[in-house]
Amino acid sequence: DLVKDGSVTYKDRMPDKAIPGITFYEGVNIAADSLKRAGFNIDIYVHDVASASETPEMLIRKRSLDSADLIIAAIQAHEIPLLADYAKRRHVNFISVLSASDAGVRDNEYFTLIQPSLKTHCEWIDSDVVRKFPGLKPILFYRTSVQGDSVAYEYMVNDSPAKAHFKPLLCNTLPRKSDMVFEFDTGRPNIIVMPILDFVYADSLLKELAHDFPSTHFEVYGMPSWNSIGSLKNATSFPNITVNVTTPFNINTTEGVAKYVTQTFKQDYGGKITEMAYRGYETMYWYANLLKEYGTIFNAKYADNTAAPFTKFEIKTKWEKSGEHVLFNENVHILLTKYEGGNAKVME
Repeated sequence: DLVKDGSVTYKDRMPDKAIPGITFYEGVNIAADSLKRAGFNIDIYVHDVASASETPEMLIRKRSLDSADLIIAAIQAHEIPLLADYAKRRHVNFISVLSASDAGVRDNEYFTLIQPSLKTHCEWIDSDVVRKFPGLKPILFYRTSVQGDSVAYEYMVNDSPAKAHFKPLLCNTLPRKSDMVFEFDTGRPNIIVMPILDFVYADSLLKELAHDFPSTHFEVYGMPSWNSIGSLKNATSFPNITVNVTTPFNINTTEGVAKYVTQTFKQDYGGKITEMAYRGYETMYWYANLLKEYGTIFNAKYADNTAAPFTKFEIKTKWEKSGEHVLFNENVHILLTKYEGGNAKVME
């Protein structure tokens, strides 16, 4: 991708798709230095799975992973099943850190999803609404015309254990004021849940609410992708709307270990540090401590997150609906970012 038809395509920056993996790797490198200074005896092997010679399939075929006690991978969803199956056969843990998809993996206690799944986000929102607004009937803005949004809608109404009693409003096209006017009550909180992943479309819905009902206050719950909505940080965009966005990670970059990682990153690599660098550091550091304390199969001790510098990981075993069969392990730790008046506050 860097060179096409003999010409350099990216002269002064890296391709966007390469940045998450590279910065995660840089965070791992900083963690490796910290572990070395702490007296850890650990070998870390890095494989570039974008290379044709180091795809997961090639690594397995060449037996390059056979000596591994742990596999940490920042890979796409379609690459997960092969590594998950390999880890299960080898009885080593495989940690997926980038994708929020379980990729259809089942019956695999050696597979751990660090990014909470879409289903987990929807369940968390449902439970939070029921807990904070008992007796109220929240409005559900949903879409069936987009696959991801349709799936999120199904999770929200059919799979969430809290079972909020929603008033559904189909939003395959932007609703008109006349479609919404009978749904709202100026005398009490108006709770709206929007399991809509497309943050551009979500931004349009929020602007519609702010414009059509300026004197009505709304408490809106949205998806983690909404953290990319720039207008949420503008004090004048949504004066009558509080927007609650679920997120699994919140790193205070000005304190403690995060400050050290920030300074080291700037010194060693330059440029602007991203969340993936902190996550690379945290993942490597925490899992190295789990290996040292409890050995290769540390799953029974997953509740020990004391060595994780930033995140209070909650790794839970996910089960089939019957409760009889294990699916995989997943981090279900969710935080809520509350946007109000252009300010963002993370709620534990």
